[in-house]
Amino acid sequence: MENLITNPFSDYPFGPIIHNTGLSATIRIKKIPTLFYSFDKYEDTPFAELNFTDYQKAKYWSVVEHLQNTEFSISKIVCSQYLDTYYIKTPSGEEIYNGYYKKTGMYSFTPKKNGYANAAEIMCYLTDESNYKIKINYEPEEGDPQKAYETIKESCSENNILITNIFHEDGAIVYCLKTQVSYAYIQLKFNNSNMLTWISPFSTLASSDENTNLIAARLKELHPKNGECITL
Repeated sequence: MENLITNPFSDYPFGPIIHNTGLSATIRIKKIPTLFYSFDKYEDTPFAELNFTDYQKAKYWSVVEHLQNTEFSISKIVCSQYLDTYYIKTPSGEEIYNGYYKKTGMYSFTPKKNGYANAAEIMCYLTDESNYKIKINYEPEEGDPQKAYETIKESCSENNILITNIFHEDGAIVYCLKTQVSYAYIQLKFNNSNMLTWISPFSTLASSDENTNLIAARLKELHPKNGECITL
């Protein structure tokens, strides 16, 4: 019988560990994490009722920037509980859009009436958060955390996705993402050797979120499909 004391994998008598990174299917969400956004400093808006939260100020200045050099402009905003109603001046008349929001800063816009001539274009301006001012305090550790960070950052840059925050929670690193059509986040778990062991994507579009699925697939490729031997 082989002397296990001389075996370099003596603590593992069945041989070396094969490392595989697990990937779950993208799970549908209706809510986003409380820490979804990490905003940089915003100046107050001309509307006092919008200045109570960073996410209301961020939304206003984002829409203002998007409407620059267009034929549209904000004529007024009416605020009520968890609702910011944007009145948009257009060449064909005023159009009204209800922006329902949650304490996390998650917005859902809908036209107040059906049949607005400019609804498709204006809805894009209201929901596009790619110009949000974000300040993230996160430095990845060496190894897979660094590789994952670079992979996600590159994928987001290629697909106009905004990383809104990165934080630690329950032993995982959480990447929060705002795509053009969804709110999403990805939980990454690492072992004590900083090797990526599990990827859990979440999105308001569930498995239909192609951008989030792509990022998760790229993270999976950090290790060979057939596994990788861990050197002890």
